[in-house]
Amino acid sequence: VLLTRPLRGGQNAVARAWIPLLGVFAAVLAAYPWLRAEPLIEALAVIGLVPSWPMALGAVGLASLIVLLFARVGRRAAVLVFGLSGLAIALGFPPAGRTLLSAETALTAAAPRFDAPLAGKSGHQESAGHGVRGIALDSHLENSAGLPPGTVVATVHLVDAAGRTGPGVPLRLGTETGEWAVERPDLLPLGLSAPAPWLSWVAGDFFGQRYRALLPAPSAPVSGAPVGIRIERAPGLPADLGIALHQVEIRGGA
Repeated sequence: VLLTRPLRGGQNAVARAWIPLLGVFAAVLAAYPWLRAEPLIEALAVIGLVPSWPMALGAVGLASLIVLLFARVGRRAAVLVFGLSGLAIALGFPPAGRTLLSAETALTAAAPRFDAPLAGKSGHQESAGHGVRGIALDSHLENSAGLPPGTVVATVHLVDAAGRTGPGVPLRLGTETGEWAVERPDLLPLGLSAPAPWLSWVAGDFFGQRYRALLPAPSAPVSGAPVGIRIERAPGLPADLGIALHQVEIRGGA
């Protein structure tokens, strides 16, 4: 209907912006690997949006553009609604994070720890008490089929200058991370526990999966101000279990 109905005045400006936007979102929702049970929520997560009042107002504003297409509106009114909607959506984006991982890292029995400084480019130390609201951690497990759901495979800590750690935040199988080959034909009948994948890729005759966990900021060490972050493989795990870290990002820091 929108494509065939004659449009006049400001309606043409609205249509030129709205119709391509619909096409882009339709492509995102229909394209591999973003097929999900809740495609709208997943699509918003892909571009970094989180549920918020600004985002909701922006969505309402964009939806109102459809109504404007069927009404006699001027160009100025159409541009005003479109601009205010875009501003509201922009305000719904989360604060920029800072990546601590430059390349994929594996936690193994021989190398069970990952350490990174919290100092930014300016040298300012970030901590849970100075703006860090959480940590985004992308990971997957290898050879985890023998572990029960809920097994703690790693712990995320803040570290002080002396190397002492505060209480950590756990990374658990089936909740924050999971087996990368959970859909492999020989593992699929086992019904392995895994969260919804963040990214999927073709790995032969199945989809490999990578997972994202949004963790709260760990507590700071009581002995001193934190200067770094540590992700440590849990003791007692099978020797062949691997934990691949794809991205470690501080959220909300300066």
